[in-house]
Amino acid sequence: MAQTVLETSRQLGVDDSAMLLKKAGIDPQLLSQSENRIPFKLHEQLWLAAVAETGDAHFGLKLGISSQPASHSALGYIAMNSATIGEALDAAKQYQKLSGEGGELFVRRDERYTMISYDPVNPELDITHQRVSGVLASQLTLGRWLAGDSFQPQKVCFSAATPADIAPYQALFRCPVQFNASKNQITYLRSVDQLPIPLASHEMLQLMKQRADVIIERLAGATTVAGQVTRLLIASLIGQEPDKGEIAESLGISQRTLQRKLLKENTSYQEILDNTRHRLALDYLQQPQLSVSDIAYLLGFTEPSAFYRVFKKWQGITPGQYREQQDEAQDQQKAR
Repeated sequence: MAQTVLETSRQLGVDDSAMLLKKAGIDPQLLSQSENRIPFKLHEQLWLAAVAETGDAHFGLKLGISSQPASHSALGYIAMNSATIGEALDAAKQYQKLSGEGGELFVRRDERYTMISYDPVNPELDITHQRVSGVLASQLTLGRWLAGDSFQPQKVCFSAATPADIAPYQALFRCPVQFNASKNQITYLRSVDQLPIPLASHEMLQLMKQRADVIIERLAGATTVAGQVTRLLIASLIGQEPDKGEIAESLGISQRTLQRKLLKENTSYQEILDNTRHRLALDYLQQPQLSVSDIAYLLGFTEPSAFYRVFKKWQGITPGQYREQQDEAQDQQKAR
């Protein structure tokens, strides 16, 4: 959500994004492409800088209102292609590790209600309420984007103290809002789970879940540095080419140390990136519902033409020709 933090700041009159990034210690190049993953400690610093510079007591709420499905990275795409809101909520809980380290999401249900709660990191910090407000507000905004105004909460609770002005909370959530609560939670009627998501694609959902499952498995099981880098690349490829510095930061080491460790494993960052993209490209080209432009985006290429050139270098033919070969091979097998 780093881009959303900057965009919200601009909407509130702070146009100097470079200044905010500098205060947070974030290299601007990390944001040159969409959906870049920023380490939590730097992301928290960006929130601090944005709130301080805008001076807006409701910054988190306004960020949530401004958020888009892409603000949620891979989780946004899974939600967009779930059949119902209930499926989207369950997927958000299952794959929340993909979205960062700022807290943990819980989904509970009883006979009447579905309850989504958020347990943030560093709950004692003042800035955390801004982040929590942003999480719950963006969750509501995404739900309304997917299912319309029928996605309506019954009650919203915040653990923070009651702010001086609660009107913006009431205007957004359109339901009772409680502060000084035991948890941060938004409650819906169980019937909301059944709301359909009109433009959902089952095929795209399965593709994105398969990709997410690979990431989660590697989060738990990667032992080599190369394996950990591969896992991080798969998690952050969509719409961007991941920055080596960001990958090193996620591993808690410097770029030089990362390079040295990969050399000991007889590989390099660029080789792992190329191999990961190549393997994913061959898999995606087996999915007829994905256009070549879709695949280029999923692999982190800013232009389809760049993907065409690299794929031809890998396979000696274009992506379209590769698909034709695979289709012909399948036809021949069926004819036998």
